Amino acid sequence: MDRDANYRDVTGTHFQRLINTRAMLLKDAAGTLHLNVADYWYNAPALAGPWRVNATPSPDLVAAAHSAQTSMKSDPMLPSDDKRPAHAPDVIVAAQPAELVVTDWKP
Repeated sequence: MDRDANYRDVTGTHFQRLINTRAMLLKDAAGTLHLNVADYWYNAPALAGPWRVNATPSPDLVAAAHSAQTSMKSDPMLPSDDKRPAHAPDVIVAAQPAELVVTDWKP
């Protein structure tokens, strides 16, 4: 995320999109956040988390994400082979410059 959260309405839905991030991140009318990363959907009560995998995103959420893509494409953040990873990645949100180190082995 680039600086403080900046949301815009997704036309025709009850969702808002966080526009100052490469990811597809939507907020519903109740304030729950919905994030799509590496072909997994996550939910959280706040940007700081905790982020939990949502195995069955609602049709309204998926439709809002597709609608939001028409005005600004998101980065799917898939691995270099463009395939969904076997396990959902952990989500870490930062509002200041940060480095991301990705590994596929256990330390």
